[in-house]
Order: sequence, then structure tokens, then C-alpha cells
Amino acid sequence: MGHVFIRLSGFGVRLLPYWPYEFERDGEQGDRVRVTHWNEAGRVRATVDSRQPQSTEGIVDVSSGPEHQYWRVETTRYAFTWPDGFIVGVSANADDPKPFYLYGPDEAQIFPQGPLPTEKLPDGASWTGPGQELVAQYHVDDIEVFELDYEHDASPWWQTHWAFPVGSGKSLVMTGQTPVAHKDLVRDAIRRVVDTLGATQP
Repeated sequence: MGHVFIRLSGFGVRLLPYWPYEFERDGEQGDRVRVTHWNEAGRVRATVDSRQPQSTEGIVDVSSGPEHQYWRVETTRYAFTWPDGFIVGVSANADDPKPFYLYGPDEAQIFPQGPLPTEKLPDGASWTGPGQELVAQYHVDDIEVFELDYEHDASPWWQTHWAFPVGSGKSLVMTGQTPVAHKDLVRDAIRRVVDTLGATQP
């Protein structure tokens, strides 16, 4: 497969991966990124050091980018600051419409849904699926937040949906799901994504 339109930008560089991919921070400095690509032969990796940047054929193309000293994840429509503690990746299923996933510890994950027509969004208990219970519903500014408890593989899990307007009659939903032990990490990461969300720059 070729490129996907998702980029990682910061520290003077912009990274464009080949699908399917993962971005993972490499080391404590934060300006190095390990890029993983899966091909017919298996998994291949390259590390991009922003101080000595170079592309790796078939894994990631590297070009000049913005100088801000943090990483921004850029999709076709919007960009946000990469939250600590998460890997940026994509489903290996080519039919999955989600542009990215944020993968955390113990199979925790965050992913976007939409933009969707605001009038068609669920409300309250309508967010629940089989075996789920709505345990909290509140607002953060103009964002509607829903939190649910459920069991997965006989363990307590937690799910949240953050729904907010992104244009006339449209809303974006950021969904997170995780073992209960990591719910604060996931909630804080979604808040980081939402607080830094903006239009992708050319």
C-alpha cells in the first residue's frame, strides 16, 4: 500500500507514513519517533530523529515541517496534539473508515467517529450497547460527554463518548474505551485532543 493522508508534524519535520503504520515516541526527549509499517514480509521499522531527519523507503517519507517543539497529528480535516502515553496507529483492515487510533496500555484505545449529522447523534442511554450502563452524562463547555461501564472478557471496562460541533449541523465524536484502571489516562488524553483540535494546515 502507499501513503495514507495522515501526518505527524513538529520539531521542524513532517512525517508521512505508508499504510498500515504506527507512530511511537522513542526515548525521553520526545523528538524521536519510531515508525512501524507492515508489509507482505512482516513488520519493518525506522526511527526518525528530528535533528538528523531522513526518509526510509516504503516506511516513512520525511520533509520539512513546523518548528513547534511538540508533535501534531494531522488528518485531512483536522489536527491535534499527540497525547502522551499513546501510540498513533491505524487498523490493518482497509475497510475501516477511521483515520487513526490512539493505542494505550492494556488495549485501551481512542478513535474518532464522524463528522456526523448532529441531529442523528444518540443521546443519554441511547449510547449504550448490550451489557453497557450509562453512569455519567455532563458537559465540558459545548461538549457533551457520556460515560459507560461494562464487562469485557470478565473484566470491568469503561467507555466514553465526547460529542462536539465542528461545523453547521455536524458533530465529531471522540470515543475512548479501556480497562477501568486506565480511565483517567484515557479521559485526560481525549481532553488533550479536543482542547488542541484545529484545522489541518497545508
